[in-house]
Amino acid sequence: MRERITSVIIVLILPALLFAATTGKIAGTVTDAQSGENLPGVNVIVEGTTMGAATDLNGNYFILNVPPGTYTIKASLIGYTVVSKPEVRVAIDRTSTVDFNIQQTTIEGQEVTIVAERPKIRADVANSQQNFSSEDVAAIPSSPDVRDLIATSVGVGRDQYGFLNMRGGAIDEVGVYVDGFNNNDARLGWAQVNVPKSSIKEVQILKGGFNAEYGRVRSGLINMITKEGGSDYSFNIDTRMSPGAKKHFGSNIFSADNYWFVGRYLSLDPTGDRNGDGNVDFEGWKQVLADNGGEFKFNTPGIGEQTITSAEDALAVWKHQHPFFEYGDQPDTYLDGSFSGPVPFTDGKTTFSFSGYADQAYYFRPFVRDNSLDWKTGLKITHRLSSDMTVRLNANYNEIKGVSPGFIRNAPARNDMPDPRSWVSGHYIEQQQLASASMDRTSMYSFDSIYKKTNFYRSDFGLDFTHVLNNASFYEVKMQYDHTHSLASPGDLANLEQVVATVGDIQLNEMPNDFYGIPAPDMLGVHRLSEDNGRRDNSTYGTFQADIDYTNQFNYFNQIKMGAGLIVSNQDLMYGIDLWRNNPGLRFLRWVNREFTFYEAEFYIQDKIEFEGMVMNIGLRGDYFKTDEPLFTERFSKYYTKDLNYDSLYAAPSTEPGAKFELSPRLGIAHPISENSKLYFNYGYFYQRPEVYQISHNFQRKRRYSTALSNSDLLFRKTIAYELGYEQNIAGWLDVTLSGYYRDVTRNIANVGYRGNDPDYGRIAYSRPENSGYQDVKGVELVIDFPYNKYVKGFVNYNYMLASSGRYGYSTIYQDPNAQDQRVSANINEAKARPTLKTNIKFVYPEYSGSSMLGKIFSDASLTTLFRWNSGAWLTYHSENYPGLEENNIQWNSTYNLDLEISKGFRLLGTTYVRAYVQIQNALNSKFLHSENGLGWGGGGLNVLNRNVYLDMVAEEGVDPGTYEGNGRVEDYLDQAMYWNLFNAPRDIWFGLRISLD
Repeated sequence: MRERITSVIIVLILPALLFAATTGKIAGTVTDAQSGENLPGVNVIVEGTTMGAATDLNGNYFILNVPPGTYTIKASLIGYTVVSKPEVRVAIDRTSTVDFNIQQTTIEGQEVTIVAERPKIRADVANSQQNFSSEDVAAIPSSPDVRDLIATSVGVGRDQYGFLNMRGGAIDEVGVYVDGFNNNDARLGWAQVNVPKSSIKEVQILKGGFNAEYGRVRSGLINMITKEGGSDYSFNIDTRMSPGAKKHFGSNIFSADNYWFVGRYLSLDPTGDRNGDGNVDFEGWKQVLADNGGEFKFNTPGIGEQTITSAEDALAVWKHQHPFFEYGDQPDTYLDGSFSGPVPFTDGKTTFSFSGYADQAYYFRPFVRDNSLDWKTGLKITHRLSSDMTVRLNANYNEIKGVSPGFIRNAPARNDMPDPRSWVSGHYIEQQQLASASMDRTSMYSFDSIYKKTNFYRSDFGLDFTHVLNNASFYEVKMQYDHTHSLASPGDLANLEQVVATVGDIQLNEMPNDFYGIPAPDMLGVHRLSEDNGRRDNSTYGTFQADIDYTNQFNYFNQIKMGAGLIVSNQDLMYGIDLWRNNPGLRFLRWVNREFTFYEAEFYIQDKIEFEGMVMNIGLRGDYFKTDEPLFTERFSKYYTKDLNYDSLYAAPSTEPGAKFELSPRLGIAHPISENSKLYFNYGYFYQRPEVYQISHNFQRKRRYSTALSNSDLLFRKTIAYELGYEQNIAGWLDVTLSGYYRDVTRNIANVGYRGNDPDYGRIAYSRPENSGYQDVKGVELVIDFPYNKYVKGFVNYNYMLASSGRYGYSTIYQDPNAQDQRVSANINEAKARPTLKTNIKFVYPEYSGSSMLGKIFSDASLTTLFRWNSGAWLTYHSENYPGLEENNIQWNSTYNLDLEISKGFRLLGTTYVRAYVQIQNALNSKFLHSENGLGWGGGGLNVLNRNVYLDMVAEEGVDPGTYEGNGRVEDYLDQAMYWNLFNAPRDIWFGLRISLD
């Protein structure tokens, strides 16, 4: 406890962790319209705010710390007309150039409004980035999950678990900031992007070339700014509903249509030979009784052995043990809203913004829960202490409830570790199919056999103090604390002794409902009806962060920014496999119960240099990491054996790991060639600490030797990134950006195995993470953006990426000097490119005020399309039909998807704006066969489809891999399994209503 208090005191005294930029800058020059001379002393203000500046002797001005949004900028000087420029857009970390050309006048107070000319290129941007405004967020027809919106950006995708990745980076390499506060989970590393859509003001996506102020990310950054309260009250709500329907192709999996797992057992007489192996698929219940002398004996856990004497009773018992579970009859619902305005009795100095969402989505088949529920509420209070000092308070609470396997097996350094990142969302079909793939066969009626109820409870608080010292400088102090409780546990315990039904003299309990620890098979031993694998998680962790940043516009051309920071995270981890069901005296088979703390410290300094012909960002940052988790110093210790490690693993020789420190240079250059084109280049080093499980994952075990030890002495993971790009504006309304990038990734984490033997205690065998992995990523991105047209808006983007990965050093090290350590050879995975194409096009009919009936009907109506195309996956398979040794010798069919939104807006009573919409996801009801293992494919036999057998079939028939119809043999083969798990999600229709009251 004393150490924790000391850590908090240190955090409060020292400047702390770096947060993301949340504001932009307005700058420009004011000239005399007649003489062309630059005018000093001109007052330039941002209307509706207290922000402004006066031009210097050269007629230049700048206004710092401007929140993102759209403003009217006004320039005034005695003896000159007042000029206003509305619709000036300010973006995060950008300079918006607004020049004025004003005329002398003899009429005092004369004012002229000039439409601000949109910049044809982003002259000060030296990296690939995309910005979504609140209007863009509402317009793109994505699911309620904000990650779908972000994944429309070029180079951004979602992995098999639904998590975001950028330019080939892993999920923890993407950073998320909300209002400048870090939103990544401190234990799991995942980027939390769950923000109410109605509260979003702007989303900025960066994919490399980050300034020195950004740390702890290596492949991508998401900056999200939420709305603040204003001088008037505002209310927004978005509600949508998708009627109940099956979320997979094919019939209900518990129906007789599922022939191989359900249907064939519903027959008193022998079935046919559907698979053509010369035997009936099921001999029938009459034959089962006959084979057992007319008496079929089976055991019911909790009741005991019972005897069935008729085929009809046997079939009735089978039906009770294998009930028909209805699903797809409940609607998905989403509610999102915000309410903001001034706090009463504060003279407008204090404003608030309250927002929240509730998202309930049903799974495409029953698990231990039928749906996922994600809800969040947040409050943002802004208090202006004076014209130059502002305090903001952010408070959020989030609950996520669903299911997860609790563990991901065979992942590097994550053997049998609870990994709530595999939490299953009701919106993401591939994730549900992965969850379901391991339950398709023996476990399809035992919902608790693998997947557990998983809950997250997260609260976070942020305090932001901004002090503007003068027109040229300000500083910002931020503090943040977040706390998370992760809980994974089984469902309700079954009462197996309670008789709920009878068939003749046969007593039946509630199985397969609920769960029981002892595996309980059905009467034929085909399916498990109840089982608990013991997986549990009950971990809590909290992180305190703070920072101080100072910005100084040293002169018109140089903006200096610097900061320093510290983070303290306390991790109280308790997870493992609980064997309560077998032996109370031998409770835990594998268990982690550790509390430890880690520290990160950072500093940076950067200069943004802006000249007419070049904009340059130059910076340097430092990263420090330290943990108090002990480092085991012996490769082969008796404490790693099964007889000692549970009670005394931490008695093994250890030391405190040393601190780690790295320096990262950053450089970004934007070179405007003309007002319509520019070149840009960026380069930088990016470091990231190891994940928590890699430095603290030490299983204490009973009955088995230790199989996984962590390594608290791991180095920072490292990426060196380069990017070169060209931006061109065509005809004033079309922006084209072409960029090429390269990422040199080293010090990635890979497992090394250790094998030994203690003469007294036996075998030693475990794996340990080391910095021995690498990756090379290179690619080209093309973005065509047309945001300026009144009737058609949108973008088209194309990504072509190549990635290779591997490792070096040793894969296995032996204690026996006579054994040969296994050195990793040239273990390079050369993946072939899978280009992607995404288009978002919105057709708009503006608000119409004329008398035409047709114009009134289509007034303020829109049609938005979102189209995605992915080149097919490359596979490696060698057989008689696919000869040779070439890797990645087979390519699957390409896939595509079209989402639509049709909407109509109208006003009520002048102050209320309503927009009704219909979203159609997978509007064409396109159906594609998965290529990946785990999504319905398996090793062989009738119960699991073998993908290699399928590939031989399509090769023999001369059709493309990915084909599922139009060929009898292929169709028959796919029909042998629960083929619904082999395909993408079918069409899904949402009905929604957005209401705004200002």
